[in-house]
Amino acid sequence: MPPCPQCSANNLFSMWPVLLAACVLLVVWQQWPRLGLLARAGAIIVGLGAVGVMVAIGGADRPRDRMASAGTPAPASVTRPAEPSPTPEAATSRDDAIPVAPEPVVAFYFHRTVRCHGCLQAEEWARRVVEDAFAAELSAGLITWSPVNIEQPADAHFVADFGLTGPSLVLARMSEAGPAEYLKLDAVWEFLDDYGRFAEYVAGEVASFMAASPPTPSH
Repeated sequence: MPPCPQCSANNLFSMWPVLLAACVLLVVWQQWPRLGLLARAGAIIVGLGAVGVMVAIGGADRPRDRMASAGTPAPASVTRPAEPSPTPEAATSRDDAIPVAPEPVVAFYFHRTVRCHGCLQAEEWARRVVEDAFAAELSAGLITWSPVNIEQPADAHFVADFGLTGPSLVLARMSEAGPAEYLKLDAVWEFLDDYGRFAEYVAGEVASFMAASPPTPSH
């Protein structure tokens, strides 16, 4: 790479003592026999002075050369401090913050053995609403559909568990001891002439019941 203009000017400036010394030596060599004692002494002094100037300039240039060859120092690497390990108290509080999955909801449709048209229609419409509006929840096990004949001996206890007086659509969260929480949707009988209003009512009640927090079990 050719030197920049500033470097070229510096190199030319530093060459003049060499040229001067060469000229002096050439003249002294040619005229030495004819020179007197004083002239020879002056020529020697001039030559020594030129050599001294050359040495001084060369010494001044060496630090700049060393600085140029050294280049820009590489940036020091940055080490990030290690994150502190969580304390047992922090780990405990973090675990406590994890939400607990809600208890599954059971959509019961209770009926008798002998059934009328309205009873059959209410069950069919309620099942369709649950399956259509809550398909993802059904697949995840968050809600189940369960028709029950309360006149069967094994299921007769539901009459007392839910205070039933006839066919009923009931939403419940069950425990080993029985229903932990439940809601009877008695208004279904008012919408048997309009599936749109029936579906809106049932879907709204199911969504609200599933969104509600289950009661805390007593010890």
